[in-house]
Amino acid sequence: MRTFPTKHKFVEVTTPWGYNETVYADRTKNLAELLANTAAKYGDLEGIISTDLRLTYKQFASLIDHVSSGLYHKYGIRKGDRVALMLKNGWEFCVSFFALVKLGAIAVPLNTAYKGEEAAFQLNDSGSMMLILDPEFRDIINEIRPEIGEVRNICVTDTEEFQELLKEKEYTAVNVQVEEMDSAVIMYTSGTTGRPKGAVLSHKGLIAETICVAELLDWRAGRDKHLCPVPLFHVTGLVMNFCGSVYAGIPLVFMKRFNAADALKIIEEEKITTMIGVPTIMWLMLNVPEFDHCNLRSFRCFAAGGSAAPEELLKACREKLPGFELCPGYGLTEACGMTSTTISLDEALSHKGSVGRAIPLIEAKVVDSSERELPLGEAGELLMRGCQALKEYWNNPEATKDDC
Repeated sequence: MRTFPTKHKFVEVTTPWGYNETVYADRTKNLAELLANTAAKYGDLEGIISTDLRLTYKQFASLIDHVSSGLYHKYGIRKGDRVALMLKNGWEFCVSFFALVKLGAIAVPLNTAYKGEEAAFQLNDSGSMMLILDPEFRDIINEIRPEIGEVRNICVTDTEEFQELLKEKEYTAVNVQVEEMDSAVIMYTSGTTGRPKGAVLSHKGLIAETICVAELLDWRAGRDKHLCPVPLFHVTGLVMNFCGSVYAGIPLVFMKRFNAADALKIIEEEKITTMIGVPTIMWLMLNVPEFDHCNLRSFRCFAAGGSAAPEELLKACREKLPGFELCPGYGLTEACGMTSTTISLDEALSHKGSVGRAIPLIEAKVVDSSERELPLGEAGELLMRGCQALKEYWNNPEATKDDC
């Protein structure tokens, strides 16, 4: 049985809070540098594939330069400013997100299912000064416009205003100093304990997670192609699927909305090798009536999380997809995604119900109500720490004190 694969070296650094944590020695300082590395190595390879546009990594990086310049000079977006994104999966989200983090601004992805009060709360709580949205959400935002007074500019992707952002500018180049502990994104949790809380994730945390994911799935530029079946406003979509693929330099194919039959068609036509999502997605695909007639020889691995992977699913993968790997794991928004995982279908089958071991850089233990570590097999509270952990809950010092 293989252990978690890694070719990276680790070093210890001292955090701004005075304690030491382990990080990758060869990490980039920020997400803009991560993309620049990929564009330099794999610029002529396909990167972002949407239903209406296919971009090489060089073209993707060029669009990001144009949009970041427009956001800086026309809209006055500066380091630390929050800009909300109400966008479905596609190149528009990808370009907008990287343009923002290149400026040192903080992206605030909004759940596209939210309406009224839910959307207004996250816009107001985050203090977002701008909103970029798809046209189908225009009416939702118009209804709450009087309630979101801090949002100075709203840019809709079907307007000339957004098209102007995509064009090359004559402005001077924008080079913002972005450090690894700077905030990159505020991702709101589901709010199971009350109002959603905004988890503030750093460049360092996101980059560490992308490296772990790329190694788990053994992504290789020029060989692999990834299909993202989950929304980019979720940490699994944004960090593991999207940023992870960019780090690895592999093509990333987007679905606006998941449909099992459509996914199988894309896997066959695009020769998809990997996916990351909830186990239900894999179960739905296995049960499409046309499944046995699909050519899925390229499809080699699915990393699963968000809910338990039942034994029936594991056995079905073994039976219907010889040589295929299903790797159940566990993660959370507050830790940039995956925090533990199995590394093969064999391991998942031999440890039924397990979500595997902690990934590199994550320390974990199970404790009782007095935070005393419990022996193997006893139930308790799971504590984790590592460089992927959130910096704070936005605008919520009480929750930060309790949970961080």
